[in-house]
Amino acid sequence: MTKAGFLTKLRDAISALPAEAREDAITFFSTQLDDRIEEGMTEAEAVEALGDFREIAAALLEEHAQAAIPAADTAQPQNERGQSNRPEPRSFATESRPRTIELTETNCAVELLPSPDGQIRIEYEVTRWISVDITCDNDRLIYTAKEIFHFFHWDIISRKPARLYLPAGYLPNAVIRTGNARLTAANVSFDTAELKTGNAALSLAHLTANQLTAKTGNAALTAEHITAPHLKLTTGNAALTAKHCTADSLELKTSNSALRTEHITAKTLDAITANGRNIAEHITAATVSLTSANGRVELQNVTADNISLRTSNAAIIATLPGSIADYRIESKTVNGSSSLPSHKAKGEKSLVAVTSNGKIDVVFAADQ
Repeated sequence: MTKAGFLTKLRDAISALPAEAREDAITFFSTQLDDRIEEGMTEAEAVEALGDFREIAAALLEEHAQAAIPAADTAQPQNERGQSNRPEPRSFATESRPRTIELTETNCAVELLPSPDGQIRIEYEVTRWISVDITCDNDRLIYTAKEIFHFFHWDIISRKPARLYLPAGYLPNAVIRTGNARLTAANVSFDTAELKTGNAALSLAHLTANQLTAKTGNAALTAEHITAPHLKLTTGNAALTAKHCTADSLELKTSNSALRTEHITAKTLDAITANGRNIAEHITAATVSLTSANGRVELQNVTADNISLRTSNAAIIATLPGSIADYRIESKTVNGSSSLPSHKAKGEKSLVAVTSNGKIDVVFAADQ
């Protein structure tokens, strides 16, 4: 059986679950299959290794039903160390400020928040099937959540988010990773930060850093009110949105989905997508480059000296300041109309507008 066939049958078999729980389970098992395939198995071998989808579905339905029973109404099974099968809260706190923080979760969401008491604090949950190791000294804090596998257990993906609280003025080098659960960060600062999730949403707001890299696989990435000299945002096959960001170098990349930038101040803005629209508004930058394939490129309310707009099989739409005489122009389209001359060697600013099978419609504010 193929991966797609397995997931389709499993989805049908757990249709009685709530939508969010159903999608969590599908994402979980999709990743389990991907991991096995990356290790060298064929799709059929990976599916066989997971087991019969009917048995998995039955276990999911039973465990979800058990999780819905109030604690007072059911006995709590425990393992040999007395740990409950249900998630139990834990907390770690330190007044020291290690230079580096490494936090790794697998199928549990992570939230980065400002500390209310000046301490570094981590709040998390463990279960019979989840262990968490934490080590901390003056140089490094390492948090690692591990799954103890026997068979799928619902509490693996039903724990509350792990929360990392960071003090004001603390600028660590942070590496935060989740597998298939969302990652959010708000109102915190870093020296450098690498924020990464696999197939779940990544949301950033009101962050500062000297260097910030954020990456997700096949889920949306949103970044708002970010200040970082070096800012790189990447997602695959999902929407990417950046608003109110300030950077020297701002690099945005996605594929098969829309890319949108608004209210950006940068020296260079490089925004790339494929098979999706690439739209930028209210941009102030020395150099702006918008690239798409099979998607419309649109630029409005821009202040820039060097502008490059490229796509294929779609239109280029722009309203630029000044007059056409202010620009050195390189323009080309195939099977589409153009408001620009193919070449105009004038002006101190440069404009490149290239597409195929689409129109080029560029308006200059001073010429209207």
